[in-house]
Amino acid sequence: MMIKYLSVIAVATVSLNANAIQIIKDNKNDVKVTGLAYAGHIFGDEKDSQMYGDNTFVRFGADAKTVINDQLTAIGKYEAQLRSNVVDSESSGTDTRTRFIFGGVKTNGIGTFTFGRQDCAIYANVAKWTDVTYTDNYGGKATGIVPDRFGTRRSSDVLKYEGEFGKAILAASYKFKTTRDQLSNNNIADESNSAYGVAASYEIFNYLNIGAGYANGNRADSVASTGTITHYDDNAQLYVLGVKYDDKAWY
Repeated sequence: MMIKYLSVIAVATVSLNANAIQIIKDNKNDVKVTGLAYAGHIFGDEKDSQMYGDNTFVRFGADAKTVINDQLTAIGKYEAQLRSNVVDSESSGTDTRTRFIFGGVKTNGIGTFTFGRQDCAIYANVAKWTDVTYTDNYGGKATGIVPDRFGTRRSSDVLKYEGEFGKAILAASYKFKTTRDQLSNNNIADESNSAYGVAASYEIFNYLNIGAGYANGNRADSVASTGTITHYDDNAQLYVLGVKYDDKAWY
């Protein structure tokens, strides 16, 4: 499986780096509008693969912070993506989807609590270390870490905690069970799936970090429109271990 995915990941790309435009900046409020334009094409030996072909998209969104008091800061993020490689009888050749939409509070000395559509703990704090390119199709698929799959990467209905304690970062997330997680073609992505994950990382030397994480997801029975019940035996468990060196010049 890993060889299959790696064989189609060669890409030709032209991109404009993600930029932020400051909208509001004062003692209490910080609001930025973000954007990214990316043009790419994925080549490989499997032209029938979902990953082959056009990989062009635009991302746009906003990041906001509001200071509540000396101990609390409210935060929020929204990001959408417009792709050019989705064409069907009811569209004009574009596909817009929400990548992130979440809000929460940052508490001094304790950590950050957020809820919404966001990266889960195991991806945001360890697995993301090997996924630093802008390309829209890899994202850890060879390891099973993909959006809306058992709370391993970006998912909806996620409650997450992240805390920084000196050189250590601790994180935990829980994805609530929902029946509304569907792909654009109405195929069920993570129907009735709940999941949880934990992760930790530590800077053992300057610029050198180690990290580990665990995720567990369970999918319940699904009731179809005909009244029949589909029984799932899906029980995903994932362990990750990562090492990262980053001095801002070499990664």
